[in-house]
Amino acid sequence: MNLYNLHTKPEQLDHFKDRLTVPGLAYKEAHDLYFDSSWATAESKARLEYLEPYIAKDAESAFEYVDEIRGTRWPEAEPAIITDPKWAYYYAKDYIQGRWPEAEQVIKQEPQWSVNYANRVINGRWPQAEKIIMRNPFYASRYSIRVIKGRWPEAEKFLKAHDEIWAAYISRWGIEK
Repeated sequence: MNLYNLHTKPEQLDHFKDRLTVPGLAYKEAHDLYFDSSWATAESKARLEYLEPYIAKDAESAFEYVDEIRGTRWPEAEPAIITDPKWAYYYAKDYIQGRWPEAEQVIKQEPQWSVNYANRVINGRWPQAEKIIMRNPFYASRYSIRVIKGRWPEAEKFLKAHDEIWAAYISRWGIEK
């Protein structure tokens, strides 16, 4: 709940101006402003420009701003976006529309986003991330299905550590018990 919106004179409340220095609150303000029916005024556009430096400091807020308002790459926010594997993956997929080498070191640290990046951005194996992916049986299994599209012998010792995942894996690829 935004108490500033409920107050008749929010500018008189403590920290009224400071609230926008918090990236998530700045994004919320930009979102509400943009989706207001009168957003296209010069004053509203200037307000969005004022909020952008604050929004650009946080990966999630910056990505959401790109996704819902800008609709295109935002180089000024990339230093923040690149710090989070999830948002870096989505940004590469949706706005760079290809590999983002500067973000790969971050993305590959999280198996979930590594598998998605290999599958939807690289469209093939990602050897630099495989050592991390294979240590997580769930995502190793997904990688074998979605990316390799077959057995992944190098990961099988990790897959065997999880009975249910191993059972599904050997069933899918016709491996004898």
